[in-house]
Amino acid sequence: NAQKENNNWAFGVDVAMAQYSDADSKALNETSIVQFPRLSVARYMSHNLTLGAAFSAAFGNQKYITFDAFSRYDFGTSEQIFVPYIVAGTSFILAEEVTPTINAGLGSTLWFFEHYGLKLQALYKFSGEKFSRPDLTSS
Repeated sequence: NAQKENNNWAFGVDVAMAQYSDADSKALNETSIVQFPRLSVARYMSHNLTLGAAFSAAFGNQKYITFDAFSRYDFGTSEQIFVPYIVAGTSFILAEEVTPTINAGLGSTLWFFEHYGLKLQALYKFSGEKFSRPDLTSS
């Protein structure tokens, strides 16, 4: 009923929201950016570790596209219905210019059926170059 060794691939269609401070939003022309769809793919590797990638886009006052790569650790609960995890990774945000970020966060997945679940995740994306942001993602 969850992502594990014999069910190791997961595909997601998510909704994401990025929140920026007033200072950072000047570079983006918005303080909140909703991204839909956020398409993701993840593969359970072994020993509670999952690797994945995601792509999302938003087209409001300005183009905003993200490419994410992440690793997720689930504390040995990947075969349970409720799966808490920590996540770390990197992103490239294409907005006014390309901005790389380093990401860290936590989340959980609640599996309703063998292949369908709800994921809630809070992720902080840090970039010393232009802006930093917390990113709330759910699917």
